Amino acid sequence: MPTSEKAHHSLDYLEYNERFEFLNVFSMEIELENSLRKGLPYPILKVIEYLSVDRAGFIWGRQYRLAGHYTIYLLWYD
Repeated sequence: MPTSEKAHHSLDYLEYNERFEFLNVFSMEIELENSLRKGLPYPILKVIEYLSVDRAGFIWGRQYRLAGHYTIYLLWYD
């Protein structure tokens, strides 16, 4: 927590509150393109890219989506 006014102003650029809807593969690609156009910071873009890439054996995004679908199914079933 910044203690001085100067320290508070130097941290203003760190406040990001972004929401992304990853409903399917196509929406993930669209969200990535929109984020690139908006000029979001590199760490946020890396997370979106990591979850949306699904080629050359790199299927983490697909596995996360499948885990989410199964979790929702099990929560509703139980």
